Amino acid sequence: MIVAIIQSRMGSTRLPGKMLRKIGDKTLLEHVVLRATHAKTISSVVIATTDQPEDDVLASIAKKLGVVCFRGSEHDVLDRYYKAAKQYRADTVVRLTGDCPFIDPEIIDRVVNAYLKSKKKVDYVSNVHPPTFPDGMDVEVFSFSALERAWKEAKLPSEREHVTPFFYGHGLFRVKNVRDPNDNSGIRLTVDTHEDFRLVRKIYAELFTSNRSFDLKDILALLKQRPELALINGHLLRNEGYVKSIRKDSTEVYLVLGGTARKGGDRWCTTLFEHKGDLGDRLRVTAAAMLYHAKSIKPVVVVLGGRGTLPPEAPTVAKIIEEELVSLGVLKEYVVREEKSRNTFEQLYNSLPFLSDSGTMTLISNRYHLPRIRAFIHNRAELVPLKQLLLTKRLMLVGAETIVGKKDASLTAQIKDWYRSSRVSEIIKSEEKGVKEIKRGLYTST
Repeated sequence: MIVAIIQSRMGSTRLPGKMLRKIGDKTLLEHVVLRATHAKTISSVVIATTDQPEDDVLASIAKKLGVVCFRGSEHDVLDRYYKAAKQYRADTVVRLTGDCPFIDPEIIDRVVNAYLKSKKKVDYVSNVHPPTFPDGMDVEVFSFSALERAWKEAKLPSEREHVTPFFYGHGLFRVKNVRDPNDNSGIRLTVDTHEDFRLVRKIYAELFTSNRSFDLKDILALLKQRPELALINGHLLRNEGYVKSIRKDSTEVYLVLGGTARKGGDRWCTTLFEHKGDLGDRLRVTAAAMLYHAKSIKPVVVVLGGRGTLPPEAPTVAKIIEEELVSLGVLKEYVVREEKSRNTFEQLYNSLPFLSDSGTMTLISNRYHLPRIRAFIHNRAELVPLKQLLLTKRLMLVGAETIVGKKDASLTAQIKDWYRSSRVSEIIKSEEKGVKEIKRGLYTST
């Protein structure tokens, strides 16, 4: 039996009571349930909520809609899923969440069918690793036996709270991803914040009157026609809740400052120091990946950088770095992109939301760049929180060349030659000039 389990609760921290917020004449949760029931591959739908009194109202909605409701642990959502799947005899579990009111039944069927066709070869199929569909179209499908193993073996708080990280985070399961030809992963159709809710209401108002069963194609057509709508919540991070949960697992955060990028063939990439005139920013990526793999409890890797001087058709530097980190084996779930910074000062300032009350931060850049970073931190009032971390040794400034040289001796000579070059001499002089200007309060550019 293929059972769709929709997790839902009233206790959202970012948008309390969101399950009862109405879009048209139906609550958020009602929209999700009704759309899930239209998927042709689904045998039954279960609302999985908590055993807290405040969630009694969600049990009432389940009864109203004629679907079953399972109630279990508030915070151990993996336990809630396992017990719901066991009680309702699911052979195959489809994981959906109650905050995705526009979930498309055709996409549910597409992911489920991908699982069924590969059932003997895979344990877990999703459309989010990596994501190409909008946030809010997430579908995960897995066997009950895989769920049972995760339930028995998953230990980290993020693995218990977010149900599926254990499936793809340890290499224990056979996984597959369903991709869309067009990458629309930057669009948010989920509801976590007031801005999200404002957007979905506007989309609903535009489409429902002419097409009561509108789907993702209709939504994308509307957003293409009215691109200003996507700006309502375009500044928000994907999977912010999961990122916060990961940070409970690890007290360590890496900050990777983006620099320059160049186009090689049909792909954009960070610059190698052998590229004539370039700054060797790829070393930052390599160093971050090396440090990440050396940790048993993985750190969150925050990559910072907008387009800067890149052309409008180029991806952001943060996006380029993220793709390179993933190619080096860093799990995408541990990478957070900050894509608005135009220069070094803005990168440092935009790193402040990632500070925590405890734990450490490691800032990774090229060695020649560190004196200017240190000057910013010590001389700009906006960066006092970073200064305090630096003085208490909870913030470490690390040169990528040092990390890479220690891990890969073959690169040591190459790095030394590069630092003897006239190009690096020019860079260092420019950096030294920048440090002096920062200390005098005259520095205005990158």
